[in-house]
Amino acid sequence: KYPDFHFCMEHTLAVREYLRRNPEKLESLRKLMREGRFEAGGFYTGPWELTSGAEALVRQLYFGKLWVEKTLGVAPLAVWNVDVAGHTAQLPQILEKAGIKGLVISAGSAGPSLMRWKARDGSSVLTWRTPWGYGASATLGLRDKGLDKAILEMPRYVEEVRRNAAEYHLPMLGLIADGSDIQSPAEQVVENIRQWNTEKRYPPMIYSSTAALFAAVEKEPLPEAAGEMPSPWDTVQSQGNECFMPDRRLDGQVLAAEKFAACASLVVPSFAYPQEEFEEIWA
Repeated sequence: KYPDFHFCMEHTLAVREYLRRNPEKLESLRKLMREGRFEAGGFYTGPWELTSGAEALVRQLYFGKLWVEKTLGVAPLAVWNVDVAGHTAQLPQILEKAGIKGLVISAGSAGPSLMRWKARDGSSVLTWRTPWGYGASATLGLRDKGLDKAILEMPRYVEEVRRNAAEYHLPMLGLIADGSDIQSPAEQVVENIRQWNTEKRYPPMIYSSTAALFAAVEKEPLPEAAGEMPSPWDTVQSQGNECFMPDRRLDGQVLAAEKFAACASLVVPSFAYPQEEFEEIWA
């Protein structure tokens, strides 16, 4: 019905669960992914990067990106991690080594809306910060019936994009993220964008895949940044300390257990490496 509609499922876990419940949809999903109309982000879930262990971040891509490649036949090129706030300095290196071209962030971040974020070893990843948050389309009124709110709110949004582009010498492109917490896609957004363009209102809008979004700017001379992006939500992480610290300890323990099991499988012929048990722990 809407060939111009595109959708990215932020985290792979939801795609896996959808196919577990609807295995008959596998081929249609593969087709949509080949066409670039449906995408799955490379992360398995939305990790709290600043409280995850190093190995846990790598396993996000192992259980996310690798599963999508093997099951759906298309390699994810982007990672969305718009909520929660805070991003670790080593993430660009992890993403580049995994073949990820772009990262979308939102909550708690500031600075240029588009940049090349570099890790300590010099590797980098294109990073786009969503202006007005990851539910911007609703704030702009694009999920409303009709364009009344969008006509009123769009000038403020455009001015914020313009100021950011002028300050950091960016191309005049704005990313309007559509979809907040546990929110389904809305046909009304497609209808409103079509009507907006039919009336030749400014700025023109298109539905874009994440891959196309980053491809459009990958050769632009963009500002560079490096280092950790601290989370301003200090109370959120501290309140979850009883979860985060056991996770950190478990991260190292499971990694050590994998190493011992790998050695045992080499020297003890009867030992069977417990692959499924390890994957259940990590996932």
